[in-house]
Amino acid sequence: MNRLSVDKPAGFGPWLNPPQAARYLGLPSLKALYQAVRRGQIPVHRFGKRLRFNRVELDRTLGIALDQ
Repeated sequence: MNRLSVDKPAGFGPWLNPPQAARYLGLPSLKALYQAVRRGQIPVHRFGKRLRFNRVELDRTLGIALDQ
């Protein structure tokens, strides 16, 4: 049985690494992503030294930012 998720963009799982998150958010560079993280504008999770971004949290953050 083949199940498709309607709300899940192709190529992105629930957790994104920094290059994927920058692309997903439409940011021009990784530097822009890291600056937004440092400012507290984008939610991030740290797993050891690795940064991971939850797609659902990014969607919520984008929704809040677009409403303002």
